[in-house]
Parts: sequence; structure tokens; C-alpha cells
Amino acid sequence: MKILDLRERLFDVLVGTVDDEIVDIALAALDGDQEFESALGGGTVERPDSGNEQDETPPAGAFLKSLSVEGFRGIGASTRVAFHPGPGLTIVAGRNGSGKSSLAEALEFALTSRTHRWHNAQFAEVWRNLHHGDPSGIRIELAQEGVGTSVISVSWPKDAEDTAQAKITYQPQGGKQQSGLSALGWAAPLEVYRPILSYEELGRMLGGTHSQLYDALAKVLGLEELTAALARVKTRLAPLSKPAREANARRQNLRRRAGRIADHRAQQAASLLARIRPDVAALRALVIGGAGQSPATEALQAILAVELPAADTVTALATGLRHASSEVAALTDHASELEDRRRSLLREALRLHESAGDQTCPVCQQGTLDGHWRQRTNEVLVQSDLLSDQRQQAASRLAELRARAQQLLETRPEALDQNAVALRSSQAASTAWGAWSAAPHDDAGLAAHLEAGLPVLAAVVETWQREAGQHASALLDVWAPLATDLAAWVSEYEAALADEAQAKRLETVQQALLHAEKALKAERFEPIQEHAKQIWGRLRQESNVELHRIELTGQTTRRRVEIRAAVDGEDAGALAVMSQGELHALALALFLPRAAMAESPFRFIVLDDPVQAMDPAKVDGLVAVLTELAATHQVIVLSHDDRLAQAARRLPQPPRILEVTRAADSKVSINASLNPAKRYLDDAFALCQDEGVPEQTRRLILPAVLRQALEAASFQRVYATRLASGASLHDVEAEWGKAQKTYPRVALALGSRPIEQWRAHKPARARALGLCSSGVHQGLQGNLKEAV
Repeated sequence: MKILDLRERLFDVLVGTVDDEIVDIALAALDGDQEFESALGGGTVERPDSGNEQDETPPAGAFLKSLSVEGFRGIGASTRVAFHPGPGLTIVAGRNGSGKSSLAEALEFALTSRTHRWHNAQFAEVWRNLHHGDPSGIRIELAQEGVGTSVISVSWPKDAEDTAQAKITYQPQGGKQQSGLSALGWAAPLEVYRPILSYEELGRMLGGTHSQLYDALAKVLGLEELTAALARVKTRLAPLSKPAREANARRQNLRRRAGRIADHRAQQAASLLARIRPDVAALRALVIGGAGQSPATEALQAILAVELPAADTVTALATGLRHASSEVAALTDHASELEDRRRSLLREALRLHESAGDQTCPVCQQGTLDGHWRQRTNEVLVQSDLLSDQRQQAASRLAELRARAQQLLETRPEALDQNAVALRSSQAASTAWGAWSAAPHDDAGLAAHLEAGLPVLAAVVETWQREAGQHASALLDVWAPLATDLAAWVSEYEAALADEAQAKRLETVQQALLHAEKALKAERFEPIQEHAKQIWGRLRQESNVELHRIELTGQTTRRRVEIRAAVDGEDAGALAVMSQGELHALALALFLPRAAMAESPFRFIVLDDPVQAMDPAKVDGLVAVLTELAATHQVIVLSHDDRLAQAARRLPQPPRILEVTRAADSKVSINASLNPAKRYLDDAFALCQDEGVPEQTRRLILPAVLRQALEAASFQRVYATRLASGASLHDVEAEWGKAQKTYPRVALALGSRPIEQWRAHKPARARALGLCSSGVHQGLQGNLKEAV
């Protein structure tokens, strides 16, 4: 099958049902790993109509020409069976132990390097014949289209103990011998269109697992690339889907864990985690403490945040109060007020002197307000102002120190009033702070209060904060591990979210490919199913089981083959209601369509003992089925059950029957029991001797029988020689179809030899041609037996 065929069908199935991007990725997944990765990264994908077709040369078709076996299994001395290398039915009959199955196993081993029977170790160990162990070998002659007669050889060294030590070679006509069978290109077709079915495999076909039967039938559909594409998508999707699944599982575990913790933060986390898509920002804020604090936690943190003034700060403040208070007291006395009044009076006198000039002092009426007075008075006022400024500055410093002290005393922490958590030391702390705030109003008392009260307050606050710290640690011991795990989960979840878009895209591709696989599987299996139902219809004969539907279903470990049937009109599963013989017939119905597909390079189908457990009616049906297949294929049936040969002999045109016999020391002989030309001649002799038929009637009938004998011999000759030379079956059939009369058919059988030359070589040949041509119309003249 051409790769493009599958791409075209995949494109046809998907286009219009999903986005173009999904179609392109699906096509790229079909093409290979590099193309798939490129498409996921946005690379371009060639559509099927680009004409980029990849041609594959199919293996040459082949018929079996002969099989020679020596020293292998039940065959001792070399035994050769010659086959007619063209379409037709050949039955190889022989009793159990005659070596018949050894021929089938030799053919199977030469083509596949194993046999189905060797699943059982005891058969695999005893492969060399006991009577003729050396040399051991197998030789197959093939009539290959376009090649001619080619040879497959298998040989073992004298000391070989294992079949794996076999040397297998292939030699095309006129070519060099090659090691192995790779040149044939049959490795994959042998798996897909397996042309050999042994009795053991027939029995196991429906007795194995559902997946084994599924795989055997699915191989022929040519959807391996599609299966590989699905596996490619699944592999790429797995690492993307796994983190999300794991993150979701951990989310649920964390939610249950948080719900069991009596902490406000844990309860809020449990609420957030209850959502399939939780608020990541809120969780992160909760973990780092930026949101969601419980009242108790907030109260404890507030208590722990309470700070007292430093001892050296308070000491410096008290010292400053005392110094400022003493300084103000030193600069302030009873005369200070009179001094202020006197300065005021002197300034008025200076303004008077400035406006009125020198004059007698208006106050004492004795002194003179003149220039000397003015100079002395200005000097006095300067000194007085300096003293006043010092007194004011000292008073300002004292006021500032009093304000700072008052601020320390009046700043009461709000944490003293919390009621979210009960602490034994809370009341003592509140009382101590109240005492600290109640300070004396005088500077000396205030300074003494600061120095003496701070150590007392600090001791109480230390006890209060120690107890708060213990409570906070207890809460943290419960919350911290959960918070750590929550932080890790948030990072994990965010990483999973980053792959989510890619995972969703791949899931869509996966669903599209699954849809396409189901559609293409049904489409390609339909003709096989119909053929299998037709074959079953011929094989079932008197069975009351009617086959309705065969369907390949499921994926991976759940793949199975659904076989539905009706028993006396009632729907039922086929496998559950069939007898052993019916199961064998059903297995054949499933095997034969696969082996007979036109794409197969094998123009032969080999069945080993297919009639076991079949009733006589089904044997007749099997012969009818095989006869139909023999119109286009070389069908070879090996059987120990004489019912098959008997049923075949009843056909209007009996097949070639070979008899296998075994003598002492594993000497196996193969003889033609009946071939078509010989059978017609035997019928002609019988007609000559049948006095119950009027002689005139015999003379009219006999030429037609003789013509059939001559044409049967010509037919075998034409197909054997032309196919062995490498001609295709189609060409040979066309040549035979054009030669519709006896004379040209004999000429065709002679090949390059002129028919006139052949006729002239023996007089009987000319007479025979005349009997089979004009004699058919005019009747036979002369002696009847002599004519035969």
C-alpha cells in the first residue's frame, strides 16, 4: 500500500470535522517523529494533494513449483513433490504419520524460520529425522512473476542441534545466491497475508485471546502507520497530562488535610482547594501571610510586635527632665517680673529721648536723659535680653522633654484590648501599663517614675509576650507543614497549567485519529467481513448458526473481535454457541479472505488438515469454497481425512490429488492419484467399454471427452511453463482466454516450438488433433480404443 493512500483517506475523514491545525498535526503524526514535533511547533505540513507520493514496489507474486525435503521431521531420504505452478486445487492426501504434515512444516519453516506447531517445545526439539539425520535440508522452487523460477534453500550443518543454526538462502533465476530471504520482501506480507494455516494454528485462532485474533485480522487492513501515529500522540501527551493529573490528586489530598486542621488559614485553604481550578494568587497570599490571617494569629502577632522604649532612652529622658527643670528654676526668680517691667519702662524712655531729645528724667525729676544715659541704658537692655532668652530656651527644652515623657506614658498598645486569644498574663500586662501611664505631674516625680516604672513594665510585658509566642508556635507547628506543601503545590500546579493548552490540543488530535481509525477500520474490514460471511455461508451447510457481523473493536489492551451470529433467528455471540467443527469452519472463514487478498504476493494458499472435527456437509462446503479460491490461487490442502479427497472427486472437474505414503526408515513417496488429463482419458476408456451406451452415441460423445483431455494437458503445460518463466498470472490468463479453440491452445502449450513441426514428428499427433477438432462435429470414425 502506498503511504499516500492512507494520508489521503485520513485527510478525507478529518477535513471539515476538526480545525485545520488539528488535521495538519494528525497528518504529521502519521509521517513520523520529526514531522510531528515540527507540526506541534508550528511548522508547515504538506497536504495529500501536494503530489508528494511515495511509491513502493510490491514484492513479486509467486506460485509454488516444487518442495523437496530431506532429513527433516518425519521425512528421511529426499522427497520431492511437484506442484502445478498456477491457479488450481491440489489435495495432498495421506494417513496420519505418512509425512504429510512434515511437508507442510518444512514449507512453513523455509518461509518463516519457525512453525506454529513449535510453540510446543517438545516438537521444536525433535526436528531432525531419526533415520536420515544428515544431510538435512529443504528446497522450494517458486514461479515468480517478473523473475522466473527462483529457489529457497534451507540446510543444517551435520552437528546442528537447534533449528536456528539453519542456513537459508534465496536465488532468483539467473542471479546470484543470497543469504536470507530479505530480497523477496516477504517479511511483512508473511505476517499480514499469512498463506499457510496449520491444524494447530486453526485450532488456536479462536482459542487464543481476543487481542491475538484482533491483531491477526487488523494486520491486513494496512493501518499500522495510523496505529503508530496514535502511539506517537499518546507518548507525547503522557508527560503533559501526567502533571495535571498528579496536581489534581495532590489538590484533593491537601484539601482533605487542610479541612482537618482547626486553623483559620487551613480552613480558607480547604475552601480554595475545593475548586478544580483554585485561585492561585489567593493561595499564594495565604501561604506567605499576606492574607487570610485568623483573628487569634493576628492578635498574637500584634502582642509580639509590642515594643517598649529602650532603657537608656528612658534614662536619658529622665536625666534631661531633671536638668531642664533645675535650669529653668535657676533662671526664674521673684524679681524676674519686675525686671521685665523695668526693661519695658527703659524702652519707653529711649523712645521718648529719641523723639524729644535731651531732657530731665520725667520719672525721678533729677537725672538727665542725654547721650550718655542712652548709651548706658542700651547696654543694660542687651544684658537683660540675653538673660531672658536663656530663661525661655530652658523653658522650651523642659516642655519638649515633658511632651516626650507624656507620649511614652500615654501610648497604649491596642493588643492589650484583644479578646481573640485568652492569655493568663494579659490582665497583668494591662494593669502594668495602666500604672505606667499614671505618672506624677512634677518634673522630679515624672523623672523618677520613668526610671523606676520601666523595669517593672518590661518584666510584665516579657511574660505576656513569652506566653503569646508559645501560643503562636503551637499554631505554626500545625500550619507550617501545610503551608510548605501548599507552596510546593502552587508551583507544581502553575507548571501543569503551562502545558494544559498543548495537552488539550493533543487530546483533540488523539480523538480525531481515533475517530479516523474507527472509520477506516470499518471501511477496510468490510470486504473481508463480507468475504468471510460468504465463505461461512458455504461452510455452514446444515448448521443453524448464521453469521451476521464481524467487527474489530476497542483499543490497546481492550481490543477484541466481536463476532455476532443468529441461532435459529435469535441473536447471539458466535463463539459461545458454535460446536468445535463450526469453530474450525469459522476460523477458516476468517483466515481465507486475508490470505486471498489481491495485495498479497502469495499466489498460493496452503492448508494442513482443515477438515478435522467437520461433519460431512461442511467438508462438501469446504471443497466448494476451495474450488472458488482455486480459480485465482494455487490452493494446496494436506489432509489425512479421505472425506476431502472423496468430495473433491465428485466435482465436475476434479482437482489434482497426490497421495503420500511412508515406508520403512521414513522413506516418503508422493504419487499422482489423479490429474485432469488422465481422468478424462480414463473416462474415455470407460466410455469405449460401456456397451450399455449405443455405439453411435459413444462415437458422438467420445471426441468431446478426448478434446477435454488434450486441453487439460495443454492448460497445465501453459500455466506451468509460463508462470515458471516469470509471466504474471493476469497475462497467462489473458493468453489462455484468447486461445478459445483446441488448435491454438495446443500451440500455446508448445511455446516457441511450431505446432506444424510438432505434428509432423509423430503421425498420431496429427490424428489426435483431428479427433479433437473435426471429430467433435462429425463424430468418431474408426476404432474407438485406438482413438483413445
